Amino acid sequence: MLESNYRHPVAPAAWLWQNYDKVICRWFLDCGHALEWDFLFVHAWDLVVLAPLRSYLEGMTQEEVFVPGVRPLERMDEDIVDPREEPVNPGNWSWVRLGSENLSSFQNYCLSSFGQKPALFCEVSPFAVLSREFCVRYSAVAEPIPGFTEYRFPTLVPLLGFRFAERTQSADFWRYFNAAKKPISLHSIESEAARIDGARLFHPVYETLSETLVSPAWSLDRPEVTDGCFSTV
Repeated sequence: MLESNYRHPVAPAAWLWQNYDKVICRWFLDCGHALEWDFLFVHAWDLVVLAPLRSYLEGMTQEEVFVPGVRPLERMDEDIVDPREEPVNPGNWSWVRLGSENLSSFQNYCLSSFGQKPALFCEVSPFAVLSREFCVRYSAVAEPIPGFTEYRFPTLVPLLGFRFAERTQSADFWRYFNAAKKPISLHSIESEAARIDGARLFHPVYETLSETLVSPAWSLDRPEVTDGCFSTV
């Protein structure tokens, strides 16, 4: 059931993409804080999840943030999405090469505001699960912080006193997550949905889907086809 429909104030598309964490903060400050929820499931509009969102929350506390693709910067390789794989070119990330000035500004801000030069983390993830308490603390400080969302957000997680939730993902978790925008076919989704042990996460998907994809053979809970940006649990 849709309980809230929020539209961020008009801003350039590039700004919205590079500051998606601040978009979330603006939603929380404007209306999200007034809703009843414990965790925020943040996902791209072209992500399809054929599994109950609660399945990603098991054992999580308010002091944790779940970001499947997070890793230290020195282990980042933008050609490898699965953080468990060894990087071929460690530190290979266009946002560090092309945005070095912004990165320096971010590091200097952290040094002056938190009293330490931060250990840099980055993430290329299909989704994130944020606790309500994290949104409270993050939205209180995020607005003036320079940089780019995909290193600003994960680097601030430990600086604000939170920890990354550890989850063991199946071998298929990353198989149908494609950061290069090569679309996943409807045929692939239907084939995986029919398998008890098939993949349940797909990105990007540009075809029209139906909830008839759901197979009762592999789940007692009806999975969710998601195509928005925020879902609260």
